[in-house]
Amino acid sequence: YQRRVHGHDVLILEDDPYIWLTLESGGDPIPSYFSMDTEQRVLRCDSFSKVLSPGLRLGWVSGPAELVENVQLDMQATSMHATGLAQGIVQELLVGLGTEGWNAHLKQAQDVYRKKRDFFLRLCDEHLKPYAHWRCPTAGMFVWFELIGVKDSSKLIEEKALI
Repeated sequence: YQRRVHGHDVLILEDDPYIWLTLESGGDPIPSYFSMDTEQRVLRCDSFSKVLSPGLRLGWVSGPAELVENVQLDMQATSMHATGLAQGIVQELLVGLGTEGWNAHLKQAQDVYRKKRDFFLRLCDEHLKPYAHWRCPTAGMFVWFELIGVKDSSKLIEEKALI
């Protein structure tokens, strides 16, 4: 990170709603760009939607005060803020859980996503081994596939996957 942005006039928008979904037991989240930022160049977006409720659509932004204030002004002009009801529910939940309760909730969410990941990967092993390679993700919700013998999957997707 430091070697790539130090000395350049670059801002980084880090959108990482999956940071709380580290799926390996005892695994710490991968360090964020925000955690390494020493020059006030990272604006970080986080979300409760992956660990509380998918329909919640409530998150937060962290970064240099001037950038955060500009995001707030944009939110005021475009969406009038997130729903007050959702904000109130999350606030009460977080206060009620406390740090220990929040950490226990995250562990429970990680366990659920880990089971879903492991089930999905078992199905991939059973049905896709002749056609693709993949790695077991240690965090998040996505598996990246590399199709065997296919350099550009665009045509395959257009002809076979899109209806």
